[in-house]
Amino acid sequence: MGWGRKLTAASVLIAVAALGWGQNEAWRATRHNLGRAQQGSRSVVVVLGFGNRGDRANAINRWRVRAGLRTLRAMPVPRVLIVSGGRVHSDIPEATILAVEARRQGWRGAIIEDPDSRSTVENIAFTTPLLRADDLISIVSDPVHAVRARAMLIAARPDLGARLMRGREWRLGERPLVTFVAAVRARRYDQRG
Repeated sequence: MGWGRKLTAASVLIAVAALGWGQNEAWRATRHNLGRAQQGSRSVVVVLGFGNRGDRANAINRWRVRAGLRTLRAMPVPRVLIVSGGRVHSDIPEATILAVEARRQGWRGAIIEDPDSRSTVENIAFTTPLLRADDLISIVSDPVHAVRARAMLIAARPDLGARLMRGREWRLGERPLVTFVAAVRARRYDQRG
C-alpha cells in the first residue's frame, strides 16, 4: 500500500472517529439534566430558535421544528408547542419563523411564541413564565445546546426542572456533520466556563 492510500485510509478513519464522537456527545446530551415526572396535565415542547437571516426558516430551524414536532407527537395530550427567538439576524422574530415552519410541517395544535429572546439565557427566562408547574416539558434544540438550556431551567426553577423529559432531537446518523460541529462548539463553550 502506497503513502497516498495510507493517508487516505487514515483520513477516513479520523473522519469516522470524529463523526462518531459527535454522535456520542449528542446521544449523551439527550440523557442529561432530565426530571423524573411521568405525568402532567399538559405536554409542552419548547423549540429554541437559531440565528435566521431572512423570513423563511433556515435548514437548522427547519430541523429543530421537525425534531420538536416528533417529540411533541410522542407525548400525551393535550400538547402545546412553544417557539422561542427574537429578532437576532432578521426583522422577523425567530419565534414567528418557527411557528410558520411548524404549520408548514403540519402542526395544527396550539403554538405560543416568545418573540423577544435573543440568547439561550433569554430563551429560558422568557419561556419559563409560559410553563405550568404540572407540565411535562421538553426543550428541543441541537442536543448539546438543549442540555445547557435544561441546566438553566433547573437552576432557575428546580420545580420545573423536575418536569423535564427527553426530546427526540437525536437519531443515530442524522446530520452527522452538524452534530459534530455542535459538539465541538459546546466543548469550547464549556471550556470557557
